[in-house]
Amino acid sequence: MTEPPKVSTDTSHPDNRSVSSGRSYAYAAWHRGVAYALTGATVLATGVVVWLIVSGGENAAASGILTVLIGMNALQTATEFLSTVRLTGESLRIERPFAGDRAVRYADIERVLIGGMAVEVHVASDAPAHAPGHTGPDVQISRDIQDVEDFLRQLVDHLPPATVVENPSGEFAELRRPERAASRGDADAD
Repeated sequence: MTEPPKVSTDTSHPDNRSVSSGRSYAYAAWHRGVAYALTGATVLATGVVVWLIVSGGENAAASGILTVLIGMNALQTATEFLSTVRLTGESLRIERPFAGDRAVRYADIERVLIGGMAVEVHVASDAPAHAPGHTGPDVQISRDIQDVEDFLRQLVDHLPPATVVENPSGEFAELRRPERAASRGDADAD
């Protein structure tokens, strides 16, 4: 009889990290419901288009193109709504069902912008997680995730002191730790 595979408990390497390690944040149940409904509707629409093509119906090509466009948008929305954000010991990790997972080490994060709709994470340009020539945020997380206040507190607590945390609205001013502001030389530090 063969032995079951051994699971490594070494969490120092991202590939060996347990899926359950760290804190997890996901979208509310109604977001997931929308994602499942969009995915189901796309499958049904694809079935109708295939039936139109096989039966020789009129406008089958136009229906096919429209279904592809709607399906791509539905897939993108479903991917976001079904994603899970994890804060592990070494990295911020976004797990997405229809797209590749994304992990960014805290040490590589240069700037976090807490906007009204999303949290933008910018990594150092020489970091492995940074795409060459990319100028926008390297990771963007919607503020619609459940328990977003706890997520922001935990994220900021994991960041190195030199990381710039911007919050233009001042809504999360308490996240600006004095040692973080002092290391940047901010005059408005508490």
